[in-house]
Amino acid sequence: MYWCGQESEYNFLIVELLGQNLEEMFNRLKRNLTLKSLRMLAIKMITNIEYLHFKNLIHRDLKPENFLIGLGPK
Repeated sequence: MYWCGQESEYNFLIVELLGQNLEEMFNRLKRNLTLKSLRMLAIKMITNIEYLHFKNLIHRDLKPENFLIGLGPK
């Protein structure tokens, strides 16, 4: 996370843009993930949400499209 704050009536959260989102990856894999991959993703997602909560932030729009993964096509 680079910055978060409030400007007028809007709240902002600025984070690094990594790559494709979870929904795109899931579709690219024909909606088929191994149990190991699913567990690894779930742990990382929960860890990231816990970090936001630790910083007293609430996301309010959790969905696969809002989780970005990786630095490129791999």
